[in-house]
Amino acid sequence: MEKMIDYYGDYAVSPIPLKDRRSFASVFWVVAGISATILALYAGAAIGSGLPFRDAVIAVAVGFFISSLIGGLLGAIAAGTGVSTVMIGRHVFGRVGTVISALLISITSIGWYAMNAGFFGQVLNTMFPGHPLTDPQIAALWGGLLMMVTAIIGFGGLSFLSFLTVPVFIVITFAAVGAVVSQVGVGLFELLPPKQMSLAEGITIAAGGMAVGAVIAPDIARWARNPKEGFLAYFFGVWIMDLLLVSAGAAMILVHGDANVPAAMLGLGLGVGALFMLILGQWTTNDNNLYSAALALENLFPVKKSLLTTILGVIGTVLGAFGAINYFVNYMTILGTYIPPIGGVMIADYYIVRRYIYRLNTPEERYPYGPGTKYSAVNILSILSFPVGGYLGSSLPGIPAINAIIIAVLVYVVSVALFEKLGIPYRFGEIMESETGF
Repeated sequence: MEKMIDYYGDYAVSPIPLKDRRSFASVFWVVAGISATILALYAGAAIGSGLPFRDAVIAVAVGFFISSLIGGLLGAIAAGTGVSTVMIGRHVFGRVGTVISALLISITSIGWYAMNAGFFGQVLNTMFPGHPLTDPQIAALWGGLLMMVTAIIGFGGLSFLSFLTVPVFIVITFAAVGAVVSQVGVGLFELLPPKQMSLAEGITIAAGGMAVGAVIAPDIARWARNPKEGFLAYFFGVWIMDLLLVSAGAAMILVHGDANVPAAMLGLGLGVGALFMLILGQWTTNDNNLYSAALALENLFPVKKSLLTTILGVIGTVLGAFGAINYFVNYMTILGTYIPPIGGVMIADYYIVRRYIYRLNTPEERYPYGPGTKYSAVNILSILSFPVGGYLGSSLPGIPAINAIIIAVLVYVVSVALFEKLGIPYRFGEIMESETGF
């Protein structure tokens, strides 16, 4: 295998060399930054509006444990191989087959980028109306363009911003909880929500909310120094941060009485804190949406990643500012049901199929990369397994995203075992990686 060169920037289509990997703290901080968003408080508001505080915390802890575990397993694969989600997909779905997952991930990520930019403008206008810069469209424009900057820089930009943001979020969140406790004390545990939901429904909201994010965990976890750090950085970065923020959101809403998060924070005397949480939180989350979208499309278009990131960022900002993305919400929801099972198939392929059916032990044996590496063009079993998982998962009771992942794992493992035993081919074509990574 020839020496690998980073032709397009940020190791978009090549493994990250060990000498360039980052510390556990650096990767953990970026993952925590992704979770540090005011939307986590809204998730807490949704759960807190239907569950007493103690049950809300249980729902959050269990739900995010599930999604963090899924992301952690994928993060370990990424840290072992040094590559992104779509690069992992080259081996799982085939070099041509992975185009499907790349398009699904990129379209959904840009959609979320646009929605977050629009949401940023709307909430800023609600909190601070009457100023030209807080007009919803104007705020969405400057907010969306601002969020592009760190994604264009790459992991270093994401890391720098997260080191600034996460401590701010933790301090303000504890201040919010302190304000709540000062008002009601231990009576917080006695407050009844305005409506009722089951504990299972609360777990569903928590687990489903991060299932798509878990699938793109490799985009950040690939920077970890080894699989153990990749797993732990993602697992605890998401679980701890979301447990804190979502529980705080539930507490604020139980005391305030409605699900208006900005109004609740203003009512607790946290207006400035709410502004910092809105700007920094949306930034650390949305720059990762753009980062993952660019990494996914980089596998289709051989251009500099910084240029691709800029183009996608402008498109997402314009869509968000002028509300065009609102017409695609249902479409994005449908896409969102089919992305989690992509992660399920990847987990099944790496941990079960290649380990126990192909008898490959090391990350390098299971997923080799670099000039001269040969990929199947398509793997029909993996390509069929994830839409089957997505369709059946959304049709069954329970948590649709988790259902889809479990079904995709079972369908893929059983079908590969059967085809291997019967000698039926399911991988077709062969494509050799060039020196540029394509």
